Amino acid sequence: EAILDFIAGEAFAAHFDGYWAQHNFFAYHNLTQKKWYLLPWSLDQVFLTQSNPFNGGGILKEKCLADERCKIEFITRAGAIAATLAALDLPTRLDEVASFIREAAHADPRKEVSNETLDAQQAGVRHWLEERAESFQAKMSCLVDGRDPDGDNDGFGACISDCDDLNAAVHVGATELCNG
Repeated sequence: EAILDFIAGEAFAAHFDGYWAQHNFFAYHNLTQKKWYLLPWSLDQVFLTQSNPFNGGGILKEKCLADERCKIEFITRAGAIAATLAALDLPTRLDEVASFIREAAHADPRKEVSNETLDAQQAGVRHWLEERAESFQAKMSCLVDGRDPDGDNDGFGACISDCDDLNAAVHVGATELCNG
């Protein structure tokens, strides 16, 4: 459960420079509990893209998505996380924090960016947060009756692998006929 939550969290944040890229994370072995944990690191590349939450690397993520039961559990947990994050109203929370630090940040003579750049970056993150909650939740709403639907019975479900689930000739790995 903790691994699925970690992977879902990185997927939501679009941390394309973290576990998904198979670097910028730590594996911690708690000897007392006899459990392993993944810890995020170098979070300077988050909240930038509206990436597909099913893309990326990471052996645990790949193994999970290849297993039907684990894939469904991941999608279910990620959907619940997305709903929780949407309920937090993160854009409003960002506005509150930005307002709280604005005067000090603008007055800081050692800041790395101009006031205009700072304000633009905060606005960019706000816009990203507004769009991400909805797009992520939509992607995680692909299950039908708790299953990854396979409308054309080609062995590839609509959640991840099949961009046209009504055509058995179209799925990840299919021979490309025409790219338009």
